[in-house]
Amino acid sequence: MILKFNIAQILSLREDKDMYDYIISDLDGTVYLDGKALPGAVEELNRMHEKGITLHFLTNNTSKTLMSYVEKLKKMGLPATSENVHNPTKVTAMFLKENFGDNPQGLVLGTTEFREDLSNFCNFTENLESPEFVLVSFDMELRYEKLRKACFFINKGVKYYQTHIDMYCPTLEGPIPDCGAMVEMIYHTTKKRPLMHFGKPGEKMKEYFSSVVDTKKRGLFFGDRLNTDIALGKAIGAKTVFVES
Repeated sequence: MILKFNIAQILSLREDKDMYDYIISDLDGTVYLDGKALPGAVEELNRMHEKGITLHFLTNNTSKTLMSYVEKLKKMGLPATSENVHNPTKVTAMFLKENFGDNPQGLVLGTTEFREDLSNFCNFTENLESPEFVLVSFDMELRYEKLRKACFFINKGVKYYQTHIDMYCPTLEGPIPDCGAMVEMIYHTTKKRPLMHFGKPGEKMKEYFSSVVDTKKRGLFFGDRLNTDIALGKAIGAKTVFVES
């Protein structure tokens, strides 16, 4: 028999506040689906927060601004701030600034909100004619002409990155193509892979999150994907729980 648990059912089994110092939770498919909170998730996370356990929320989804996730979680009744909500955008921006200077210029396949957030974090400028890099994100506004240009520059040897590796994003109507699926399309066109990604469970995200939480303390990591959530949780030394919400 296969038993499917959600985050609320698992948290309800953990009564002792001294078991963990912090909880990291994925969002899409773990706390909510299409913005609709999954049964009991908000209540149980708040219960853990009231017991003194620090909460962090980490999504690979880069289609919205970081602050939009903060506001979404607040509306659901969760204690969300810009300090405890995270996604790959900030990690990407840190890398671009370190490697391409104070005004990185690139061709980005991403939503308007993603490009705005990237600009806020690292003074990014879109450059469609002579980009320093090509960056693929979860582009829900994908245009063929821009995709064609991205392949052109990748074939010319321009440095190429992706924000995260997720192949699909869960929705109430079923999975939809995410960043990883778009990268596969580019691979089958160019035969080239990105040099790096900045989401779960990549090395850059591990470095970032190791500066956010004290990895020597007792952590619990919730997620609905083994290859991203659970892999990162293990990498930073947290206990991991795979939920099938």
